[in-house]
Amino acid sequence: MAVGYHGEVVIVEQELTNLASPFVVSAKRSGDIGWMHDIQSLEPFLHETIDLGGSYVTAKRRQIGEGPRVIVTGTCPSCLDTAWGLADIDVLNDFDSVMTYTQTQGRGQLRRQWSSPAGNVYAALVLPERFGPLADAVSVALGAGVVLCFQSQGIDARLKWPNDILVGDKKVGGILIEERHGQMIAGIGINLASCPPASALRRDAAIEADCLRFPGVQPGPLTVWLHLVEFLQKWYVNYLAVASSCRFVSDIERNLAWLGHSVLITNDGPRTYKAEIIGLADDGGLLIETYADGNVLRRVLHGGSIIPLM
Repeated sequence: MAVGYHGEVVIVEQELTNLASPFVVSAKRSGDIGWMHDIQSLEPFLHETIDLGGSYVTAKRRQIGEGPRVIVTGTCPSCLDTAWGLADIDVLNDFDSVMTYTQTQGRGQLRRQWSSPAGNVYAALVLPERFGPLADAVSVALGAGVVLCFQSQGIDARLKWPNDILVGDKKVGGILIEERHGQMIAGIGINLASCPPASALRRDAAIEADCLRFPGVQPGPLTVWLHLVEFLQKWYVNYLAVASSCRFVSDIERNLAWLGHSVLITNDGPRTYKAEIIGLADDGGLLIETYADGNVLRRVLHGGSIIPLM
Protein backbone atom coordinates (compact mmCIF):
# COMPACT_ATOMS: atom_id res chain seq x y z
CA MET A 1 0.00 0.00 0.00
CA ALA A 2 1.65 3.23 -1.11
CA VAL A 3 1.27 6.40 0.94
CA GLY A 4 -0.80 8.74 -1.21
CA TYR A 5 -2.02 11.00 1.59
CA HIS A 6 -3.03 14.60 0.99
CA GLY A 7 -2.70 16.63 4.15
CA GLU A 8 -0.28 17.42 6.96
CA VAL A 9 1.66 14.92 9.06
CA VAL A 10 3.21 16.26 12.27
CA ILE A 11 5.51 13.98 14.28
CA VAL A 12 5.95 15.48 17.74
CA GLU A 13 9.52 15.32 19.04
CA GLN A 14 8.87 17.07 22.34
CA GLU A 15 6.62 16.26 25.27
CA LEU A 16 3.08 17.57 25.09
CA THR A 17 2.61 18.60 28.69
CA ASN A 18 0.13 16.32 30.48
CA LEU A 19 -0.90 14.80 27.15
CA ALA A 20 1.82 12.66 25.52
CA SER A 21 5.52 11.88 25.38
CA PRO A 22 7.73 12.59 22.32
CA PHE A 23 7.54 10.15 19.43
CA VAL A 24 10.66 7.96 19.29
CA VAL A 25 11.19 4.71 17.39
CA SER A 26 14.11 2.27 17.40
CA ALA A 27 15.21 -0.46 15.03
CA LYS A 28 15.88 -2.59 18.12
CA ARG A 29 12.17 -2.88 18.88
CA SER A 30 10.18 -5.25 16.67
CA GLY A 31 6.99 -3.19 16.98
CA ASP A 32 8.79 -0.18 15.48
CA ILE A 33 9.72 -1.67 12.10
CA GLY A 34 6.44 -0.71 10.44
CA TRP A 35 6.66 2.79 11.88
CA MET A 36 10.18 3.25 10.54
CA HIS A 37 9.20 2.18 7.03
CA ASP A 38 6.19 4.50 7.11
CA ILE A 39 8.22 7.55 8.14
CA GLN A 40 10.91 6.86 5.54
CA SER A 41 8.23 6.68 2.84
CA LEU A 42 7.08 10.20 3.77
CA GLU A 43 10.51 11.85 3.61
CA PRO A 44 11.56 14.62 3.40
CA PHE A 45 10.25 16.19 6.61
CA LEU A 46 10.86 19.75 7.75
CA HIS A 47 12.18 20.16 11.29
CA GLU A 48 10.20 23.02 12.78
CA THR A 49 8.85 24.57 15.95
CA ILE A 50 5.08 24.49 15.65
CA ASP A 51 2.32 26.19 17.58
CA LEU A 52 -0.17 23.82 19.19
CA GLY A 53 -2.69 26.15 20.77
CA GLY A 54 -0.11 28.49 22.27
CA SER A 55 2.38 25.76 23.20
CA TYR A 56 5.43 25.60 20.96
CA VAL A 57 6.98 22.18 20.36
CA THR A 58 9.65 20.81 18.07
CA ALA A 59 8.37 18.47 15.41
CA LYS A 60 8.97 16.92 12.01
CA ARG A 61 6.34 18.17 9.57
CA ARG A 62 5.38 17.01 6.10
CA GLN A 63 2.77 18.87 4.08
CA ILE A 64 1.40 17.03 1.04
CA GLY A 65 -1.26 19.14 -0.63
CA GLU A 66 -4.46 20.12 1.16
CA GLY A 67 -6.15 17.84 3.66
CA PRO A 68 -6.52 16.89 7.31
CA ARG A 69 -3.74 17.12 9.87
CA VAL A 70 -2.43 13.99 11.59
CA ILE A 71 -0.50 14.61 14.82
CA VAL A 72 1.70 11.67 15.81
CA THR A 73 2.83 11.41 19.44
CA GLY A 74 4.72 9.01 21.63
CA THR A 75 3.15 7.08 24.48
CA CYS A 76 0.12 8.64 26.14
CA PRO A 77 -2.58 7.47 28.56
CA SER A 78 -5.19 7.44 25.74
CA CYS A 79 -5.23 8.91 22.23
CA LEU A 80 -8.79 10.05 22.97
CA ASP A 81 -7.63 12.04 26.00
CA THR A 82 -4.81 13.60 23.96
CA ALA A 83 -7.24 14.50 21.17
CA TRP A 84 -9.70 16.06 23.59
CA GLY A 85 -6.87 18.07 25.15
CA LEU A 86 -5.90 19.45 21.75
CA ALA A 87 -9.51 19.97 20.68
CA ASP A 88 -10.13 22.03 23.81
CA ILE A 89 -7.49 24.53 22.65
CA ASP A 90 -8.81 24.60 19.07
CA VAL A 91 -5.91 22.75 17.49
CA LEU A 92 -8.05 20.14 15.67
CA ASN A 93 -10.58 20.60 12.88
CA ASP A 94 -12.95 18.11 11.24
CA PHE A 95 -11.10 14.96 10.14
CA ASP A 96 -7.90 16.00 11.91
CA SER A 97 -6.58 13.25 14.13
CA VAL A 98 -4.13 12.22 16.82
CA MET A 99 -2.19 8.99 16.46
CA THR A 100 -0.10 7.55 19.27
CA TYR A 101 2.74 5.05 19.49
CA THR A 102 1.23 3.21 22.48
CA GLN A 103 -1.39 3.83 25.17
CA THR A 104 -1.12 3.08 28.87
CA GLN A 105 -4.85 3.48 29.59
CA GLY A 106 -6.53 2.77 26.25
CA ARG A 107 -10.25 2.21 26.54
CA GLY A 108 -12.94 0.51 24.55
CA GLN A 109 -16.68 0.04 24.81
CA LEU A 110 -18.10 0.24 28.34
CA ARG A 111 -14.73 1.70 29.48
CA ARG A 112 -13.07 -1.68 29.05
CA GLN A 113 -9.29 -1.60 28.81
CA TRP A 114 -7.83 -1.77 25.28
CA SER A 115 -4.47 -3.53 25.09
CA SER A 116 -2.04 -1.23 23.28
CA PRO A 117 1.36 -2.74 22.36
CA ALA A 118 3.50 -0.94 19.77
CA GLY A 119 2.94 -1.58 16.08
CA ASN A 120 -0.86 -1.27 15.97
CA VAL A 121 -3.12 1.66 15.10
CA TYR A 122 -4.30 3.78 18.04
CA ALA A 123 -5.87 6.99 16.80
CA ALA A 124 -8.59 9.54 17.51
CA LEU A 125 -10.45 11.22 14.67
CA VAL A 126 -12.47 14.44 14.93
CA LEU A 127 -15.85 13.93 13.25
CA PRO A 128 -18.07 16.54 11.61
CA GLU A 129 -21.04 17.67 13.69
CA ARG A 130 -23.39 15.61 11.54
CA PHE A 131 -21.80 12.31 10.55
CA GLY A 132 -24.29 10.39 8.48
CA PRO A 133 -28.07 10.53 8.03
CA LEU A 134 -28.82 8.82 11.38
CA ALA A 135 -27.96 10.98 14.39
CA ASP A 136 -28.05 8.04 16.80
CA ALA A 137 -25.97 5.67 14.67
CA VAL A 138 -22.62 7.42 14.33
CA SER A 139 -20.61 4.37 15.37
CA VAL A 140 -22.46 2.25 12.79
CA ALA A 141 -21.80 4.85 10.06
CA LEU A 142 -18.12 5.15 10.92
CA GLY A 143 -17.72 1.39 11.25
CA ALA A 144 -19.23 0.97 7.80
CA GLY A 145 -16.75 3.46 6.38
CA VAL A 146 -13.81 1.60 7.92
CA VAL A 147 -15.12 -1.70 6.54
CA LEU A 148 -15.52 -0.23 3.05
CA CYS A 149 -11.99 1.17 3.17
CA PHE A 150 -10.53 -2.24 3.93
CA GLN A 151 -12.74 -3.92 1.34
CA SER A 152 -11.36 -1.52 -1.27
CA GLN A 153 -7.93 -2.97 -0.47
CA GLY A 154 -8.98 -6.58 -1.04
CA ILE A 155 -9.85 -7.50 2.55
CA ASP A 156 -13.14 -9.26 3.33
CA ALA A 157 -14.01 -7.05 6.30
CA ARG A 158 -17.43 -6.98 7.97
CA LEU A 159 -19.11 -4.81 10.59
CA LYS A 160 -20.09 -6.49 13.84
CA TRP A 161 -22.89 -4.24 14.97
CA PRO A 162 -22.45 -1.63 16.22
CA ASN A 163 -18.73 -0.84 16.28
CA ASP A 164 -16.35 -3.77 15.77
CA ILE A 165 -14.39 -4.61 12.61
CA LEU A 166 -14.18 -8.30 11.73
CA VAL A 167 -12.23 -10.37 9.25
CA GLY A 168 -13.00 -14.09 9.15
CA ASP A 169 -15.26 -13.81 12.22
CA LYS A 170 -12.37 -12.47 14.30
CA LYS A 171 -12.07 -8.95 15.68
CA VAL A 172 -9.30 -6.89 14.11
CA GLY A 173 -10.44 -3.48 15.29
CA GLY A 174 -12.93 -1.44 17.22
CA ILE A 175 -14.43 2.04 17.45
CA LEU A 176 -15.43 4.17 20.42
CA ILE A 177 -17.36 7.41 19.91
CA GLU A 178 -17.18 10.11 22.59
CA GLU A 179 -19.17 13.35 22.56
CA ARG A 180 -18.60 16.51 24.58
CA HIS A 181 -20.41 19.81 24.15
CA GLY A 182 -21.68 18.86 20.72
CA GLN A 183 -18.31 17.69 19.37
CA MET A 184 -17.57 14.06 18.52
CA ILE A 185 -14.22 12.27 18.49
CA ALA A 186 -13.86 8.65 17.46
CA GLY A 187 -11.21 6.42 18.97
CA ILE A 188 -10.17 3.76 16.46
CA GLY A 189 -7.92 0.79 17.18
CA ILE A 190 -6.68 -1.67 14.55
CA ASN A 191 -4.57 -4.75 15.28
CA LEU A 192 -1.67 -4.91 12.83
CA ALA A 193 1.46 -6.24 14.51
CA SER A 194 -0.16 -8.06 17.42
CA CYS A 195 -3.48 -8.92 19.05
CA PRO A 196 -4.54 -10.25 22.46
CA PRO A 197 -4.31 -14.05 22.73
CA ALA A 198 -7.49 -15.92 23.62
CA SER A 199 -6.16 -16.44 27.15
CA ALA A 200 -5.98 -12.66 27.67
CA LEU A 201 -9.54 -11.92 26.58
CA ARG A 202 -12.45 -11.50 28.97
CA ARG A 203 -14.28 -14.70 29.82
CA ASP A 204 -17.42 -13.27 28.21
CA ALA A 205 -15.64 -12.00 25.09
CA ALA A 206 -17.88 -12.71 22.10
CA ILE A 207 -15.16 -13.59 19.58
CA GLU A 208 -11.42 -14.04 19.26
CA ALA A 209 -9.04 -11.29 18.16
CA ASP A 210 -6.77 -11.33 15.12
CA CYS A 211 -4.43 -9.05 13.16
CA LEU A 212 -5.49 -7.28 9.99
CA ARG A 213 -3.46 -8.67 7.08
CA PHE A 214 -3.18 -6.87 3.77
CA PRO A 215 -2.54 -8.48 0.39
CA GLY A 216 1.14 -8.21 -0.53
CA VAL A 217 3.46 -6.22 1.72
CA GLN A 218 2.06 -5.52 5.19
CA PRO A 219 1.93 -1.73 5.74
CA GLY A 220 2.86 -0.03 8.99
CA PRO A 221 0.40 1.73 11.32
CA LEU A 222 0.93 5.25 9.97
CA THR A 223 0.38 4.18 6.36
CA VAL A 224 -2.80 2.33 7.33
CA TRP A 225 -4.09 5.35 9.24
CA LEU A 226 -3.32 7.91 6.53
CA HIS A 227 -5.10 5.80 3.93
CA LEU A 228 -8.09 5.33 6.25
CA VAL A 229 -8.42 9.04 7.07
CA GLU A 230 -8.31 10.04 3.41
CA PHE A 231 -10.85 7.36 2.48
CA LEU A 232 -13.25 8.37 5.27
CA GLN A 233 -13.13 12.05 4.38
CA LYS A 234 -13.85 11.39 0.69
CA TRP A 235 -16.55 8.85 1.56
CA TYR A 236 -18.18 11.37 3.87
CA VAL A 237 -18.18 14.17 1.29
CA ASN A 238 -19.22 12.06 -1.71
CA TYR A 239 -21.69 9.71 -0.03
CA LEU A 240 -22.44 9.97 3.67
CA ALA A 241 -23.25 13.68 3.80
CA VAL A 242 -25.80 13.36 1.00
CA ALA A 243 -27.20 9.83 1.43
CA SER A 244 -30.79 9.36 2.51
CA SER A 245 -31.45 7.27 5.60
CA CYS A 246 -33.09 4.55 3.46
CA ARG A 247 -30.12 4.28 1.13
CA PHE A 248 -27.70 4.35 4.05
CA VAL A 249 -29.49 1.53 5.86
CA SER A 250 -29.68 -0.57 2.71
CA ASP A 251 -25.99 -0.08 1.91
CA ILE A 252 -24.82 -0.84 5.45
CA GLU A 253 -26.91 -4.00 5.77
CA ARG A 254 -24.87 -5.70 3.06
CA ASN A 255 -21.75 -5.42 5.21
CA LEU A 256 -23.19 -6.67 8.52
CA ALA A 257 -21.52 -9.70 10.02
CA TRP A 258 -23.77 -12.77 10.33
CA LEU A 259 -26.66 -11.27 8.38
CA GLY A 260 -29.31 -13.99 8.02
CA HIS A 261 -27.64 -16.16 10.65
CA SER A 262 -28.53 -17.07 14.22
CA VAL A 263 -26.63 -15.47 17.09
CA LEU A 264 -26.81 -15.25 20.87
CA ILE A 265 -27.74 -11.88 22.37
CA THR A 266 -26.17 -11.10 25.74
CA ASN A 267 -26.10 -8.06 28.03
CA ASP A 268 -29.58 -7.05 26.88
CA GLY A 269 -31.44 -7.51 30.13
CA PRO A 270 -31.18 -10.42 32.55
CA ARG A 271 -31.16 -13.28 30.05
CA THR A 272 -29.24 -14.56 27.05
CA TYR A 273 -31.37 -15.50 24.07
CA LYS A 274 -31.11 -16.73 20.50
CA ALA A 275 -32.04 -14.51 17.56
CA GLU A 276 -31.52 -14.14 13.83
CA ILE A 277 -30.00 -10.97 12.37
CA ILE A 278 -32.26 -9.79 9.55
CA GLY A 279 -31.00 -6.27 8.91
CA LEU A 280 -30.52 -2.74 10.11
CA ALA A 281 -33.45 -0.71 11.43
CA ASP A 282 -34.27 2.79 10.20
CA ASP A 283 -32.64 4.31 13.30
CA GLY A 284 -29.43 2.26 13.02
CA GLY A 285 -30.45 -0.38 15.55
CA LEU A 286 -30.01 -4.05 14.76
CA LEU A 287 -33.14 -5.72 13.40
CA ILE A 288 -33.55 -9.23 14.80
CA GLU A 289 -36.13 -12.00 14.94
CA THR A 290 -36.67 -14.14 18.01
CA TYR A 291 -38.94 -17.08 18.68
CA ALA A 292 -41.25 -17.52 21.68
CA ASP A 293 -44.08 -20.01 22.14
CA GLY A 294 -44.03 -20.82 18.46
CA ASN A 295 -44.33 -17.18 17.43
CA VAL A 296 -41.83 -15.13 15.45
CA LEU A 297 -41.13 -11.77 17.13
CA ARG A 298 -39.35 -8.96 15.32
CA ARG A 299 -37.63 -6.29 17.38
CA VAL A 300 -34.87 -3.68 17.20
CA LEU A 301 -31.77 -4.08 19.33
CA HIS A 302 -30.13 -0.91 20.62
CA GLY A 303 -27.76 -2.47 23.14
CA GLY A 304 -26.24 -5.75 24.14
CA SER A 305 -23.58 -8.01 22.66
CA ILE A 306 -23.70 -10.49 19.79
CA ILE A 307 -22.12 -13.95 19.87
CA PRO A 308 -22.15 -16.03 16.69
CA LEU A 309 -23.51 -19.56 16.78
CA MET A 310 -20.91 -21.56 14.88
